[in-house]
Amino acid sequence: MNTNGRSNTTHGNDERNWGRILQVFLPSRRPPGHEQKGVRPCVSIADPSAVHPLRYPMLIVAPMTSKSLPQLPLYPCLEAGVGGLPLASTVLLDQLTAIDAHRVRGYIGSLSPEEFAPIREGLSHLFAFET
Repeated sequence: MNTNGRSNTTHGNDERNWGRILQVFLPSRRPPGHEQKGVRPCVSIADPSAVHPLRYPMLIVAPMTSKSLPQLPLYPCLEAGVGGLPLASTVLLDQLTAIDAHRVRGYIGSLSPEEFAPIREGLSHLFAFET
């Protein structure tokens, strides 16, 4: 894994700015709230350095949980095995966050465009973008 959260080898769609499943350290927040924390899988949503050089290597990610949540646009579900996930997981699009790429602890896998489609749809609802 290099410093911008990209794998040093080719894995699926790593040349894209989205859809990588990464093991990420999410720090506790002050004051504490309901955000995910600790080392957990996240899906990469964007790599801002692909748009413009940055002062620091950053990634935009959505944390995931193995909890089953209601089937809503902001909580797309990924089945076990998809993108290398060991467990069925729910993407928490309501917890999008920017992280320093040094918080990436490992690469799990990549989502195909079809597997990423529900996430893209949820993002279009969140930001009121056209699909």
